[in-house]
Amino acid sequence: MDAKEKGAMGETVVYREIVSMLGELDLECKVIQNARFPFESVYGERGYITAEIDIVVFTPYLIFLFEVKNEKYKKFDYKEPLWNLMDDEPVSNPIEQNHTHKEVFCSELKIPREQVITVEVLLENGCVPNVPSVYPNDYVFSLDDIKNKLVYLLATTSDGIQKMEVIYKQFIDMLKKHNISEEEHINLLKRTEKIETRIRNVIGYINLHRTDVVHCTCCNVGKLYFKDKNYRSTNESERASKHFFLGCSNYGNKKIKCEAGLIYVDKNKDSSLFKEIKPDSIAHRNNWGDEKVTKTILDEIESLNSTNQNLCIELESVKKENEQLKEALSESKRKNDNQEKKIMNCSAEIERVKRLEEKLSCFKKIFGRIYFLKD
Repeated sequence: MDAKEKGAMGETVVYREIVSMLGELDLECKVIQNARFPFESVYGERGYITAEIDIVVFTPYLIFLFEVKNEKYKKFDYKEPLWNLMDDEPVSNPIEQNHTHKEVFCSELKIPREQVITVEVLLENGCVPNVPSVYPNDYVFSLDDIKNKLVYLLATTSDGIQKMEVIYKQFIDMLKKHNISEEEHINLLKRTEKIETRIRNVIGYINLHRTDVVHCTCCNVGKLYFKDKNYRSTNESERASKHFFLGCSNYGNKKIKCEAGLIYVDKNKDSSLFKEIKPDSIAHRNNWGDEKVTKTILDEIESLNSTNQNLCIELESVKKENEQLKEALSESKRKNDNQEKKIMNCSAEIERVKRLEEKLSCFKKIFGRIYFLKD
């Protein structure tokens, strides 16, 4: 089974679980698989790259975006843009990937981010780390979590949401309009991951998010997008290398005549200009503030469980303290008993001395050690 088949199988497993739970909840919901659509990005050679949401669920109250991964990671960090598979191949961090999906989804449909919940399902990694996501309204699940926790997310209600039918229709119309193929999406995704890897290798970190755009400061009209070009090596034993650079979208436009140079991301070229780039984030373009947390039934249950665990820990602490007090009391009683025994022994000794003194008083000393009994 190749990676594509394995991924499809994982998505099918999660899809069936979702449909089964929605049936039990008796909710009128819409479910879409493999929803692909374009969005503007500095990483796009033609000004855009694409997003593919594995599963989208529209309940009457909230929208859920699922990113399903049926592959095992060698090491992963919630905050790292790229993770590594067991063979060290760098791939997109599914949390970052799904967060990007949410941002462009909300941006394109003009809906509040609080109405959208993201869920990343890691099927191959067993238990996921029990740490909160770096983003609000985001959940990282294992297969067991899907079976035990997902129902509490899907059952969550919310006030003030727009008509779900309207949002659903807008989304369907957008998908039909662009009709992005799976092959195009995969090619754009792999190209983006290569550029991100190059950036990290050259400057040590990734300074551009996939939803960023970069405005050209030369013509003040165009935008900078990543281009690439293969260069043949002068050494026949070496393969041709690919160079990535930023170029203005108005390059070659005779009316504007932008004279911006190329900004390279290459260890063999000056990359100082690349570090100084100031991207325009999707949050800034949409005038977003901090995203508020949408309280779900799962949050309430986990909060109660956490409170219960804390109470159990506190109870164990009280029990331990009580045992320590009992031990201290027992030790104190033992010491008190010993003290009483000493007092009793002292009293007996005092009585013995008194008796001896009384006997001694019956004798009168004559000389040296010579005594005689008094009459």
